[in-house]
Amino acid sequence: MNQFDPMHNQPESEKGVEINLGELFMYLFDRLPIILLVTVLCGALAAAYSFFMYNPKYTTTSKIYLVDTEKSEVVSNSDLQLGNSLAQDYLQVFEMTPLKELAREYLGEENEDALIGAKVTPSNPTGTHILYVNASSQIPENAQLVANAYAEAACDFMEMRMSVPRPTILEQAPLKTTPSSVSRPVIILLGLALGLVVSIIIFTIIFVMDDRIVRDEDINKYFDFSCLGVVSSHNSNSLNNQKKSITKSNE
Repeated sequence: MNQFDPMHNQPESEKGVEINLGELFMYLFDRLPIILLVTVLCGALAAAYSFFMYNPKYTTTSKIYLVDTEKSEVVSNSDLQLGNSLAQDYLQVFEMTPLKELAREYLGEENEDALIGAKVTPSNPTGTHILYVNASSQIPENAQLVANAYAEAACDFMEMRMSVPRPTILEQAPLKTTPSSVSRPVIILLGLALGLVVSIIIFTIIFVMDDRIVRDEDINKYFDFSCLGVVSSHNSNSLNNQKKSITKSNE
């Protein structure tokens, strides 16, 4: 007795797509030269971008202790509470124009160009009395100069304008030679990986969407028919040429 197959009468879209991983691998392997060409091309474009258009940034940090330690070696509890309560106020100080002008004076005319393209972002780690003065620039020396100038200017500005004890600079900003942004080798590797992945995805989609019948197995796959035999197909032009050659040979 024939058993009822619930999947037999369902449309192909409801049955799902079956992928033969072995066939897919061979399909991709046959197109390996194209995949490698696309990968190298994307890597070359990424390298051109990284060397001619991309400018890495360098970030360094100067640290300020928001408690006056110069007048006394012992820090009182009131000093700690004052530094903690004014931490958010100190962050807003860096947005004020007088502080920026004071930092420009600390840099001097010879280093004033260091401010071009530089960005200063202060931060206060939670639960601490330390203020981070982060400066970033495309030139590492400029980032160091700007961070130290803003730290000195901030300490003087807080003492003069906010009438609080002068904070203490815990650490001067060091010279950072390692980019804080994505480096050029990483960009090139990302370009190579992107070219490889995209080319494989495109060829995989083409392989899955290709429903042409090119083998005996495809008849059973798409129509659930058994293939009993194969009839070869000849070009009509080739048959006519063969007839003409036979006629000439008979003559």
